[in-house]
Amino acid sequence: MRYEEVVLKSLEYFTGHSQRRNVGIAVVEGAWNEASHLRPVFVPLLVNQAVYLLEESGRGEARHELENLERIMSLVIDSVRQNDLPVATYEPLVRSIERRRARTQPGPGVSVERSKLSLWQKALPTVGETQ
Repeated sequence: MRYEEVVLKSLEYFTGHSQRRNVGIAVVEGAWNEASHLRPVFVPLLVNQAVYLLEESGRGEARHELENLERIMSLVIDSVRQNDLPVATYEPLVRSIERRRARTQPGPGVSVERSKLSLWQKALPTVGETQ
């Protein structure tokens, strides 16, 4: 029980800047297999963090934020592979990636290569698919 308390308390690290986000991601990575029953908490949080980094972050060229986003996407995609959650859980991220790919002008959000966006999009389910 103490382990779960520490993990859940550490999710507060997702409320701050990139270095706090980095710590939060590290905690989730460390607990990913040990506390897989917490994935229904982790994945929606990670999806929202990814959407923020893709669409809102003012740190477009910051390499550390791209690395944070890549680590988040790795966990989210692993969750898809594990068939942990309903498809609708991933829908905000699917829509966010679609909006990013449709952009013709640079805007807010971390800079991500189009090819990487395409790979992520292909790895995520859409509501019309079955898991």
